[in-house]
Amino acid sequence: MEVGNCKFVAQLIYECPGLVWEKNTRGWTIIHAAVWHRHETIFSLIYELGIAKDVIPTFKDTVDGNTLLHLAARLPPPTQLNRLAGAGT
Repeated sequence: MEVGNCKFVAQLIYECPGLVWEKNTRGWTIIHAAVWHRHETIFSLIYELGIAKDVIPTFKDTVDGNTLLHLAARLPPPTQLNRLAGAGT
Protein backbone atom coordinates (compact mmCIF):
# COMPACT_ATOMS: atom_id res chain seq x y z
CA MET A 1 0.00 0.00 0.00
CA GLU A 2 2.89 2.37 0.65
CA VAL A 3 3.75 2.76 -3.03
CA GLY A 4 0.17 3.57 -4.03
CA ASN A 5 -0.27 1.25 -7.00
CA CYS A 6 -3.91 1.98 -7.81
CA LYS A 7 -4.17 -0.58 -10.64
CA PHE A 8 -2.87 -3.32 -8.37
CA VAL A 9 -5.32 -2.45 -5.59
CA ALA A 10 -8.20 -2.26 -8.09
CA GLN A 11 -7.32 -5.74 -9.39
CA LEU A 12 -7.12 -7.11 -5.83
CA ILE A 13 -10.55 -5.73 -5.00
CA TYR A 14 -11.98 -7.05 -8.27
CA GLU A 15 -10.57 -10.53 -7.65
CA CYS A 16 -11.34 -10.59 -3.93
CA PRO A 17 -14.01 -8.02 -2.93
CA GLY A 18 -14.03 -9.32 0.64
CA LEU A 19 -10.54 -7.88 1.01
CA VAL A 20 -11.98 -4.49 1.97
CA TRP A 21 -13.42 -6.07 5.14
CA GLU A 22 -10.14 -7.66 6.25
CA LYS A 23 -8.40 -5.95 9.15
CA ASN A 24 -4.79 -6.01 10.25
CA THR A 25 -3.67 -6.28 13.88
CA ARG A 26 -4.44 -2.59 14.46
CA GLY A 27 -7.98 -3.01 13.17
CA TRP A 28 -7.23 -1.21 9.90
CA THR A 29 -8.77 -2.09 6.56
CA ILE A 30 -7.24 -1.37 3.15
CA ILE A 31 -9.09 1.98 3.26
CA HIS A 32 -7.35 2.95 6.49
CA ALA A 33 -3.97 2.12 4.93
CA ALA A 34 -4.77 4.23 1.85
CA VAL A 35 -5.71 7.20 4.04
CA TRP A 36 -2.68 6.75 6.33
CA HIS A 37 -0.31 6.74 3.34
CA ARG A 38 -2.28 9.60 1.73
CA HIS A 39 -3.15 7.77 -1.48
CA GLU A 40 -6.14 9.77 -2.64
CA THR A 41 -6.56 7.77 -5.84
CA ILE A 42 -6.79 4.46 -3.99
CA PHE A 43 -9.15 5.89 -1.37
CA SER A 44 -11.32 7.41 -4.13
CA LEU A 45 -11.39 4.13 -6.04
CA ILE A 46 -12.58 2.18 -3.01
CA TYR A 47 -15.04 4.90 -2.03
CA GLU A 48 -16.52 5.11 -5.53
CA LEU A 49 -17.14 1.37 -5.50
CA GLY A 50 -19.52 2.05 -2.63
CA ILE A 51 -17.97 -0.70 -0.57
CA ALA A 52 -18.90 -0.28 3.06
CA LYS A 53 -18.44 3.49 3.10
CA ASP A 54 -20.91 3.79 5.96
CA VAL A 55 -19.36 1.07 8.12
CA ILE A 56 -15.58 1.09 7.64
CA PRO A 57 -15.09 4.73 8.77
CA THR A 58 -16.43 3.75 12.21
CA PHE A 59 -13.84 0.99 12.73
CA LYS A 60 -11.47 2.00 15.52
CA ASP A 61 -7.74 1.45 15.70
CA THR A 62 -7.11 -1.24 18.32
CA VAL A 63 -3.95 0.51 19.54
CA ASP A 64 -5.08 4.11 20.14
CA GLY A 65 -8.79 4.12 19.24
CA ASN A 66 -8.47 6.35 16.18
CA THR A 67 -11.10 6.21 13.44
CA LEU A 68 -10.63 6.85 9.73
CA LEU A 69 -11.40 10.52 10.32
CA HIS A 70 -8.53 10.78 12.82
CA LEU A 71 -6.14 9.27 10.28
CA ALA A 72 -7.28 11.68 7.55
CA ALA A 73 -6.91 14.70 9.84
CA ARG A 74 -3.31 14.07 10.87
CA LEU A 75 -0.59 16.26 9.40
CA PRO A 76 1.38 14.77 6.54
CA PRO A 77 5.07 13.98 7.00
CA PRO A 78 7.32 17.10 6.82
CA THR A 79 8.69 16.09 3.40
CA GLN A 80 5.18 16.00 1.97
CA LEU A 81 4.11 19.14 3.81
CA ASN A 82 7.09 21.09 2.44
CA ARG A 83 5.93 20.37 -1.12
CA LEU A 84 2.74 22.35 -0.51
CA ALA A 85 2.98 26.00 -1.50
CA GLY A 86 3.14 28.22 1.56
CA ALA A 87 2.81 25.36 4.05
CA GLY A 88 6.13 26.16 5.68
CA THR A 89 5.30 29.78 6.40
